[in-house]
Amino acid sequence: MKKVTILVALAMVLTAAAPALAANEKAEKKGWFRKEIKEDRKQHMQQQRQENQALRKDLKELPPAERLAAIQEQRRKQFDENKTFIQSQHEKKMQELDARLAANSKLTPEQKASVKAQAEQQYQENLVFRQQQFEKTQAYVNQVASDPSLTPDQRRTALENYRKEQAKSVQDHFQAQRSENKDLRGSLKKQ
Repeated sequence: MKKVTILVALAMVLTAAAPALAANEKAEKKGWFRKEIKEDRKQHMQQQRQENQALRKDLKELPPAERLAAIQEQRRKQFDENKTFIQSQHEKKMQELDARLAANSKLTPEQKASVKAQAEQQYQENLVFRQQQFEKTQAYVNQVASDPSLTPDQRRTALENYRKEQAKSVQDHFQAQRSENKDLRGSLKKQ
């Protein structure tokens, strides 16, 4: 009798806890894809940071011109790697978006198409933006490095200031895209 009572009590606890466990699982699942993408990006960037540190150690003894050329070649190689990495992340994101849109019964096919079109358009804009930023940076670094009137401290300061300006530009670019996405969500809710 004691075993039956314990089993009944255990069954009642599990039955009462099941909705809470399901809600907790759903809450944990929400955002899982974004976290996964973010973690992949973090690992990719950490790997490149380590490569850059190792390269700087290896190049320490080279003359400045050769060192700069080797570093710029490394940057170009990493930029190309990043293109491939970003493309693979975009493909994963589009697959996830397709799955989420397919599961969404509230949106019309036209609305779903507009969401996909905006995601693809922003991806293409980002490719162009990254390419432009990379080319500007390479040109600026060459200009600063080849300016004989600058001291090493002035070069470092100029590059730091440029890096800050570029970071602000990147932030503004992505903020504009977030605003576009917010506007699209708002327009879809109104329809």
